[in-house]
Amino acid sequence: MTIEEVKVLIVEDEILIAEDIKDSLQKFGVRKIMMAHNKSAALLSLKVFEPQIVLLDIRMEGRVDGLEIAEHIKRHYKANFIFITAHSDLEMVKEILKTNPSGYITKPFKKSDLFAHINLALGQLQNIEEKKIIKVKDGHQVLLIEESEINYIESQGNYVMIFYDDSKVLCRQSLESFQLEVDAKKFFRIGKSCIVNCNKIKSYTRNEVILGDKVFPLSRKVVDEFMVFMKSL
Repeated sequence: MTIEEVKVLIVEDEILIAEDIKDSLQKFGVRKIMMAHNKSAALLSLKVFEPQIVLLDIRMEGRVDGLEIAEHIKRHYKANFIFITAHSDLEMVKEILKTNPSGYITKPFKKSDLFAHINLALGQLQNIEEKKIIKVKDGHQVLLIEESEINYIESQGNYVMIFYDDSKVLCRQSLESFQLEVDAKKFFRIGKSCIVNCNKIKSYTRNEVILGDKVFPLSRKVVDEFMVFMKSL
């Protein structure tokens, strides 16, 4: 995962500070950013946006909501969270450390501290990120293909053709069963006979999807669902 790919959620009730953080992140190279200015918006953003890193204010609207959000993240998500707060007294620091955050930055924050913490959190994500391997039977041999290398899969009767990197392989399997093997958060069935790796998409409209130098028609039955899916990436 690169800094351009990582999703960062900023949870901060002071809008000017949130915008300053967002501006700094964009200068670092972060492209996928969402902001939430209260607890309810933060919980919704966690569900919809599914960030990998959360920059979390301790106190919002006079309440210590940040600690509660941190505990919610630990129970339900695999995101790393970094506290950004003006509170640096010993008792608060003890409470913060109990949540096992990826970092702690005091306000007014320094851009160098923010940059360092984001990269440390990103490094932690890269260390735990596992490579998912898809096993494909090709005649008498079994090929091991990294899921992230797959570009798209096309149905060909009782077979599927898997296109990955600069290679392709034909295996006896239905498109429906292959769809169950790949990550539903990355792969989308855009029509009756094709599944694409959405991380490989170059561009798309409501009528077609462009992946590399190939153009795929987008089924009218799934166009609205596809648009929502792409916004979640």
